[in-house]
Amino acid sequence: MRCERVTQHLTEPDKAIAELVRVLRPRGRLLLIDTDWDSMLPDGSSTLLRERTPEVIAILTGQVSKGDRTAGRTLHRRMIQTGLTDVQAEPVTLVFDVLADANQLLPLDRHMVMGIMGDHPAAGLCSAWLDALDECVADHTFLATLTIWVASGSKAGVPQP
Repeated sequence: MRCERVTQHLTEPDKAIAELVRVLRPRGRLLLIDTDWDSMLPDGSSTLLRERTPEVIAILTGQVSKGDRTAGRTLHRRMIQTGLTDVQAEPVTLVFDVLADANQLLPLDRHMVMGIMGDHPAAGLCSAWLDALDECVADHTFLATLTIWVASGSKAGVPQP
């Protein structure tokens, strides 16, 4: 059974994972994939970009989802706590040095970000952060990384005939 990029949006991911495990057949495998938004690390010549990214990401993810922005890194623990065995977790770090490529996955598109922000009190900060991002793209110093976690585990038991 596979579930991709869902737990980050849930207010009670433990209950959802427990339900997945409940309906998983004995000796079945569960594969969960999710993002760790706190691992998003853009870099470039702008100090504002580097220093304010954690705050901007927290604001943006809070506007989009009331779930856990660190969901990916919690999958290993959550799967063990449900009783799965042979739990393994692998980080997959994505690296972008072209903004257009990064925009396919990361919240870096100006129109999208400002649409999400609306009249939020931090819209000015997000706009300034995007300006700093544009400066890094213009001087070719832009780089961004994001880690997505892939975790799997097995349900114990013998299948019933």
